Amino acid sequence: MKKNYLHFLLVFASITSLNSQNLWGVDASIDVTNAQFQNNFIETGTANNYSINDWTALSISQSGGSVSPGAAYWKRNTLGYSQGAYWGGTTPINSPSQANGIAIFDSDYMDNGGTTGAFGNGSSPSPHKGELISPRIDLTGNTDIPLAVKFYSLYRSFQITKLSISFSSDDGVTWGNSVDYRSLQPDLTEGFITVDLPSTSTENVTNLTQCRIKFTFEGDYYFAIVDDITILVSTSLSTNSSNYISNTINLYPNPSSNFIQIKGDLSNQKFKIYNIRGSEVMHGTISSNNQIDIHNLSNGIYLLKFNDGNSAKFIKE
Repeated sequence: MKKNYLHFLLVFASITSLNSQNLWGVDASIDVTNAQFQNNFIETGTANNYSINDWTALSISQSGGSVSPGAAYWKRNTLGYSQGAYWGGTTPINSPSQANGIAIFDSDYMDNGGTTGAFGNGSSPSPHKGELISPRIDLTGNTDIPLAVKFYSLYRSFQITKLSISFSSDDGVTWGNSVDYRSLQPDLTEGFITVDLPSTSTENVTNLTQCRIKFTFEGDYYFAIVDDITILVSTSLSTNSSNYISNTINLYPNPSSNFIQIKGDLSNQKFKIYNIRGSEVMHGTISSNNQIDIHNLSNGIYLLKFNDGNSAKFIKE
């Protein structure tokens, strides 16, 4: 079992290097100005009042929720560090484009205005909650494709209750489940992290012309910084995407080099196979031995769909 697991990890690591595809932002060389926070943010206290072309800072509440919306804004600055009275550091973060601007929710500074002991006398007394919503992002062609967001991050927590990223495919009218990224990065440790979005983010969504991502800070002191954002195709098999097509049908071996075997009676059922970009690369009818020959496919992650709507992901090594 251990040997098989290690083999899977090695295969998966090689596939990761083969299939990392950048869709928007710094590494994709698309809308780099916004991905590097080169422009100031549009500030608002009204949900769904988002800029089309710029980042929108939305204040939700302050003073522990007793004041809404307040002035709990993410800000762009070119200093690269928190201005709060209890941070005290003036060394910028090491993100590649820090000099062009960063995005910061400076909870410390907003509460005290940079003055020691001036609790609650700043522009937005804590605890507070603010969101940072991206401009519209066109991800056409990525329906049913797992997505991830890569960005440079540094945060310091006193009583942060939420530090997350979420995705919308309908211009920010509704949002998918948020992902708190603190589990991927310890407090006071800076660097690039990659956050896998929920597997349902683009599932069955045919119109991906008005996508957005959102960063959320909720809590009390100190700060969160993000910079240099890229949206890319995720190379992780989501925990929501198992090998099972139904309760009684599954695929094996997975990964596979030459063929995949389908357990269950699916002979004569039509199928299609899509690559990680959503393009159809193969179609046919299940043979009498319930096998599909995949030896001509390139190494990567694929989605097998049947004409009855069932589907499963598999890896070609």
